[in-house]
Amino acid sequence: MKAAARSRKRTAARVDKLSAQHAVINEQIRNPYCLERNHPGEPNDSHLYCAYSPEQQFFHSAPWWEVFFGGAAGPGKTIALLCEGLRQIHIADYRAIFFRRSYPELEQVEEYAYDIFPQLGGRYHSGQHIWRFPSGAAYRLAYCERDKDKLRYQGKAYAYIAWDELTQFATDAVYTYLFTRCRPLKQGKGIRCYIRSASNPGGPGHGWVKERFIEDAQPFKPRTFRTANGRTYQRCLVPATLDSNDILLRADNNAYETALLAHPDPEIRRALRFADWSIASGVLFSEVRPTTHRQPERAPSKSTTKELALDWGYNHNAVCLWVELEHDQHARVYREYVVNATPPAIFAVQVISRCVGENIRRAVLDPAAWATPQDGGVSPAEQMEPIFRAAGISLERATKGSESVKHGISLLHTWFWPFRVEGSLLTIMENCPKLWKEVTGIVRGEPPEDIELPAKGQTDDCLAALRYWAQSRPEPPRPKASEIMAAMLGDVYARDPRTAIAAQLDRAKQKRLPMMQDIQVRKRREPWEVV
Repeated sequence: MKAAARSRKRTAARVDKLSAQHAVINEQIRNPYCLERNHPGEPNDSHLYCAYSPEQQFFHSAPWWEVFFGGAAGPGKTIALLCEGLRQIHIADYRAIFFRRSYPELEQVEEYAYDIFPQLGGRYHSGQHIWRFPSGAAYRLAYCERDKDKLRYQGKAYAYIAWDELTQFATDAVYTYLFTRCRPLKQGKGIRCYIRSASNPGGPGHGWVKERFIEDAQPFKPRTFRTANGRTYQRCLVPATLDSNDILLRADNNAYETALLAHPDPEIRRALRFADWSIASGVLFSEVRPTTHRQPERAPSKSTTKELALDWGYNHNAVCLWVELEHDQHARVYREYVVNATPPAIFAVQVISRCVGENIRRAVLDPAAWATPQDGGVSPAEQMEPIFRAAGISLERATKGSESVKHGISLLHTWFWPFRVEGSLLTIMENCPKLWKEVTGIVRGEPPEDIELPAKGQTDDCLAALRYWAQSRPEPPRPKASEIMAAMLGDVYARDPRTAIAAQLDRAKQKRLPMMQDIQVRKRREPWEVV
């Protein structure tokens, strides 16, 4: 009884202290994230945070389980993600977690938190990176640099899970695994559980983030997805650009916009300023364009040479690409087959069944498939070889060596070079979406990694198969001097329709999009704000 009385007394003291803090806050806080700066003319107008754009307001009011706040640099994604997690801190058993890819990337997030969380009674436990609030709620700032780091959160429970700069995560492995942790700590507390994320275009995870949230999505309109047990959940895209943030846009005579547009890489300029998700800044094959390198699906000609390119994997993907050559000069990938958890012999049978009537005589296979297993058994290649031989196809070992990856990528750059008079020597059919996704989405390494190679952690099985094929062929013809000169002198991407689309996203249009007209702009505080 005495212990319970002491506990109640301590709780009452904390509440009194917090109330006193709030009284001081109402006099002192000047909100840097509000156009009206504390809503002059309203009673008790001082507060810590409020949504300052229609897009942020929509983000905070969205009732769906999974929402992605995606766009250019500068619309206030990070602060919105962080403060959304404060919505339920008055509940004792509420737990929230905010992710960045690595710990150094959390530094600015910590600065935001130090500006706001102490004013709500939060105390930071730096060793655990956890903010604890008077109610007993906890908010953790976390990182997950490698896929295996996800196991640190096994058995945990978080009602709110936020992911900032989601495209910095090379795969969706960590993101989807944490779905299993989105649950209340204790049942029956009325706690809402949901997931929020935000990011710019570009980065190692550009491809999977674009596929999950951008492709086939209508902004501000939720899509419904069915789970394995027949239940459904909804996912929504909330887009925004720098034009949404008049505070930052107008600051210091538009200095931030000038900084974005001063970047020397046009890919990065269009991605970060105009939120152009069709442009992946820092991609390995920046020369590849839909208008030049993608073709409608059509059957191969009976008179052309056709070859197979294979990359083997069991837990990773096993890939087969069908390549058609015309006069040994021009090539196109006209079919793909991607599967996993399939034994080598069965994979070979499945490939052969797709080659009927095409007179294929040659296939090149991943060199790792020829390695003898540790138990001395038969290699995957030796299991496949009799099946290919019976179909009249010669199975060859792909090139292997310390510099073979870089050499293969260099050869693909030559095949893809788009400024020849007759067009690119290598194109990809529309019915090869996985290969297209990798070729257009895989980003190059950044120092100290080798910038001529893909950044680590990305899925590149289809690209590897294509690289094996390029290395097994005679080198393609080099561009002519006249073609190189024409490319250097002209605006080489001027005919790219994406450039025109990005240019049209000017400030006036961005602020008057038809899809924004139905959103009510509310100039009042959200439930978690201090009053």
